[in-house]
Amino acid sequence: MKKILLLLLLLALVSCNTIREDLAIEHNEFPLIEHWSQQFDSRIYHVAVSGDLIVVGRNRYLTALDMKTGQIIWEKRFLLDTDSHLLFSGDYLIASDKSLIRIINKAGEEVSSIKLDSSGTRAQILDVHSNFIFVRRIPTWTIEVYNFNSGAMLWRVATGRGGINIAYDDSMDLVFITSTSSISAHNISDGDLLWKVINVAKISTYDTGIIYYYTNGTVDFSGGKISAIALDERNHIWVYRIIGPAETSIYNLTVFDSKLIANMDYGLLAIDKSNGSEIWRSESREFFLVKPVNINNVIYARSMSPGRIHAISPEDGRTIGFLQLGNPSITDLSQERYDVVYASEEFLIFPFENILFVYKEK
Repeated sequence: MKKILLLLLLLALVSCNTIREDLAIEHNEFPLIEHWSQQFDSRIYHVAVSGDLIVVGRNRYLTALDMKTGQIIWEKRFLLDTDSHLLFSGDYLIASDKSLIRIINKAGEEVSSIKLDSSGTRAQILDVHSNFIFVRRIPTWTIEVYNFNSGAMLWRVATGRGGINIAYDDSMDLVFITSTSSISAHNISDGDLLWKVINVAKISTYDTGIIYYYTNGTVDFSGGKISAIALDERNHIWVYRIIGPAETSIYNLTVFDSKLIANMDYGLLAIDKSNGSEIWRSESREFFLVKPVNINNVIYARSMSPGRIHAISPEDGRTIGFLQLGNPSITDLSQERYDVVYASEEFLIFPFENILFVYKEK
């Protein structure tokens, strides 16, 4: 009986450390090579990156790994709220277990916590900027802003349903909130409303005094439009009207140097952020949902299907190479959670099911 138990244990250990054949990655002229990978015994929900540290969030654990070696630095049991984002603010990790926001230092020590009064609602960490934590309440559809040094809730604002984008300008101490009903500017310390533009914006991004936002198509123009609004005078600098199939939508906007990159149903779109003129559309017409990243002047974007990470030239949108990841299991098709790539200096970091991969330049 003891021999049978020992054999079963050995088989379990082998299976935990063997990457499944259908998870094997195929390289197709990809400019990066695998630096290390780490397989876990349960799926990865979130990844947070800060300097030389990666923290992996699973259902019941937080695990910190050294960026360069993949060595596990610490691991702690943690009932992770998988609907909240796992984020770093400086040297502190911000994580939620639904009832508490916990603030953890890079050594894995909890330094403080913020109690979340349920009040019949669900709290979801949306973003962190400077010393401020932005929490969304569902189903009241309000944003609460906490100071993570004092733990105090500073202010709240109603936003309504739909997507929310939050941007913070530390030079002005202002926070800009884009929702499906408006774009508004608030004093970060007390939430005082400085101005509000009524608008139907699906998503947005912020860069040096300008908000770029996407508006759904209308009866008159089905393709939708991307607009740039200067915040000092609140006037539109330019409007780009999207020409394409009627069902074309924009899912994310990202600024890379002089370009605004838009994630579309059919590839990426690059726009000159100064005047709104189209520069290129990516050679790949696959569906890119989440924001791409930039490593040494190469754009890396992950497509939903057939499951690839593309290396794309920022000059003309051509595909330099790609990784073929295969298809995740039917239980792992959450686009927002599993189709994310992260960049930290020269490293590309991405999860696939229960494996974390780190790539670097050849």
